[in-house]
Parts: sequence; C-alpha cells; structure tokens
Amino acid sequence: MEFLVRINTNLPTDMAAEELEQLSAREGARTSELRAEGILKKLWRVPGRRELVSLWEAQDPTVLHDALASLPLFPWLDIVVEALATHPSERLPRRPSAASTSTQSASEATRCTLDPSPRKPTQVEGEPSIAHRRHVEDCP
Repeated sequence: MEFLVRINTNLPTDMAAEELEQLSAREGARTSELRAEGILKKLWRVPGRRELVSLWEAQDPTVLHDALASLPLFPWLDIVVEALATHPSERLPRRPSAASTSTQSASEATRCTLDPSPRKPTQVEGEPSIAHRRHVEDCP
C-alpha cells in the first residue's frame, strides 16, 4: 500500500544545540535505512516551514506506523497519513513516450490517426469506453 504522509516537526525551543545535532544525525541515518528498505519512497520539503510531504510504501498501516515510530524525531512529530488508492487511469497500459517513438519515420507516424467518425463506443476489458479509437491496423 502507498501512503501520503505529511510531517510537521515541533522541536522544543529549549533543546540544546548539541542534542539537536545528534538527533538530526540519527534521523538522517534512519531515513537512509528506510529508503534502502523501500519503505520511504520520496521526500519533499515544504518551503518556509518545518514540514515534509512524503510517499511511503508499506504492507499495511501497522507496518507504516512502526516505520514512522522508529524515527528518532517521532516524539516531536505531528503526522498526518492518507492511504492512497490507484487511480483507474494508472491501471491502463502506458503509451510510449515521444522519445521512445522518435525512431518512427514521419510517414509511419502520420498513418496513426484518430477516427473522428461517430460509432457506437466499444468496451475493451480494463479500459474505459471510447467512441473514437486509433486505426491500430495502420500503426507500426
């Protein structure tokens, strides 16, 4: 499962600089371990705030909680977790990018056209109903 995790850090204002430095070093080391384990996928900083937005992947919410609780800064973190579900368009096969199709000749590329004629929409398993389809028989 994938999770969007927002983390707001609320360190005590009276924390000693040396303690903060040690805590930061331990946090960095644990973050690296979670990345290596494949649990922490992406990490973004919110400019101007002590806040992070991150993408995590865990077997279930309990595994995610254990990973978050393993962070040395955990006692000072406000964490908001949102479980993510796959959008239907992400289930469709990906089309090749322009870079991967650049080996086609111009004449091959122009033969692949959309059919603007109105027809009854057809349903292909795993795809939404589409009224206008490509002439795939003309495509390389």
